[in-house]
Amino acid sequence: MYRLQPINIGNAGRAWLEDGLRAHPDSIPMSLSVDGIYQGVVWVPNGVDSGARAPVPAVNPRDVAMEMIRQISLPEVHVQMNPTLGLVGMPGWFWAEGYDGQSLGDAATVSLPGGNAFTVAVRLQPRSYEWDFGDGKSQVTESLGKAYPEPSDVQHTYEYSSLGVPDGFPVRVTAEFLAEYSVDGGAFQALPPIRHTYENRFRVQEVQPVLTGS
Repeated sequence: MYRLQPINIGNAGRAWLEDGLRAHPDSIPMSLSVDGIYQGVVWVPNGVDSGARAPVPAVNPRDVAMEMIRQISLPEVHVQMNPTLGLVGMPGWFWAEGYDGQSLGDAATVSLPGGNAFTVAVRLQPRSYEWDFGDGKSQVTESLGKAYPEPSDVQHTYEYSSLGVPDGFPVRVTAEFLAEYSVDGGAFQALPPIRHTYENRFRVQEVQPVLTGS
């Protein structure tokens, strides 16, 4: 559960407070906790309750959603290739291990002063995967590839060896997730997409023909 509470700003000359007020005009700092665990300070706009004389903080659900998105644990993906020692001129099969392409999400109820509350749901949906094979070539797919022994639909053929590349070619896959949020069960609204890159290294060698006498 997310909870926002006023904090004692005390020393108003502190640099963090001055910088925060410049970056967030007409806002006040509040303490954000999740399930009773302190997360940090967030800035919320001032609002006025029609039934109260004193200003009360108004919480923007979108800001809460952005914070929730940052807290979602992205999957631990391991980039794999078959064969593990690549050969020049032969297609390598690539896939991402540790993630099945399912949506990620979370939901939380935000308690406000005065007993009010609202519920925010967030979700991340994979949109595309950009494969960078470390030799200047790349491709964008909607696939995570298929694990060996199945033939993967993510393939790449190296034209030269990794002899001059320490530890082999750096193969990276960058996953882009569409981020969305909804409030109290309403329609989902877009947030900035999330991109995360995973990397592994693979050596590629060139097979030299060997001539033998008859």
